[in-house]
Amino acid sequence: MDLENLDNNPSLISVIVPVYNSAHLITRLLDSLVIQSYKLFEVLICDDGSTDNLKEIIDSYNSKLDIRYFKNSNFGGPAVSRNIGIKNSRGTFLAFVDADDWWKRDKLKICLMSFNKNTDFVYHDLIIHREKYKFLGKKVIRGAKLKSPVFTSLIKKGNIICNSSVVVRKSVIIKSNGFSENKDMIAAEDYNAWLRVSKISDKFKYINKALGYYFTNHGISFSRDMSKPTQVAINEFINDLKDKEKQEVFWKLSYMSGIFNLNKKNFNVSIKKLKASSSSSDINIKIKSYLLIILVYLLIIFRVKK
Repeated sequence: MDLENLDNNPSLISVIVPVYNSAHLITRLLDSLVIQSYKLFEVLICDDGSTDNLKEIIDSYNSKLDIRYFKNSNFGGPAVSRNIGIKNSRGTFLAFVDADDWWKRDKLKICLMSFNKNTDFVYHDLIIHREKYKFLGKKVIRGAKLKSPVFTSLIKKGNIICNSSVVVRKSVIIKSNGFSENKDMIAAEDYNAWLRVSKISDKFKYINKALGYYFTNHGISFSRDMSKPTQVAINEFINDLKDKEKQEVFWKLSYMSGIFNLNKKNFNVSIKKLKASSSSSDINIKIKSYLLIILVYLLIIFRVKK
């Protein structure tokens, strides 16, 4: 998309930010929005019942950004807040970002330039920002180009699309009914939303650049078994899957659960899950499963000797 044409026929982007007690983090994101090279956007802060001084911080940006604030009763996840943002948005395009993540200066400009008549959905890489384990060095969460049909690619690859990297046509996300508010799906509702979009449009575009930062304060461990909400996210489409695809989903979820239980030192459960995932037709999952099984046995032997 040519930015000169945009100046003559402007396209508004609605930046939707779900928040909860994020006063200590959100200034980094808001500052990154202030300096965006593309200026035609609004910011919708959608608060899931915060009890901190978040509103005070938001108000301090009223003169710097076209910013609106919405507060709802606490839901416990970002789905309701994102849907409130979608409902109240005025833009042709929707950009999603979590309160603890932030963007590079040209993020919106580059994403908007990537849209054309064959594009409904754009996503990109994000640089991981750690508060802990900084000695591990720079790491990037990489997406990948999705082959057509995109739905099948997303089922095979899993959720390779980071929420804070997505810009999508509002008309498409509305047609796909936004984000599920099923509480059993919390932390995987974005994956479910992308699958819904892929059933409506195959026009996904991957930008092979890191245009923002993904904040993590959890080190190298996982805080929950993501196989469970991911399973719920996929269940909506289970009748659309072939038997082979269902089996591959089972192996992938087993792998996810195996890693989670390894980090939690639930070694017996981890071995069981990893043995299941070692049957995967995905060579990467197969090899990693075997290697992790060996690691778990070594950890068990070391713990017994100790």
